[in-house]
Amino acid sequence: MPNFGFLMNRMSTGKKVALITGVTGQEVIAIDPRYFRPTEVELLIGDPTKAKEKLGWTLKYDLATLVKDMMQADVKLFSNK
Repeated sequence: MPNFGFLMNRMSTGKKVALITGVTGQEVIAIDPRYFRPTEVELLIGDPTKAKEKLGWTLKYDLATLVKDMMQADVKLFSNK
């Protein structure tokens, strides 16, 4: 789990997915089941080797940095409303 400056736990019950703070147990992020994709796969594995070799592609974000950037953008977006 990426570090956002506080302890987080992921909770999934099959009908609900949420991020819970580890300290207070407060739900801070919940995913509306309407946005679940019915054909979602459990595991996706990508291999960027061909893109690196053929296109000279380089990694700009690791997963933790990507998630942090996305969360910061969402916080900024929703704090302006």
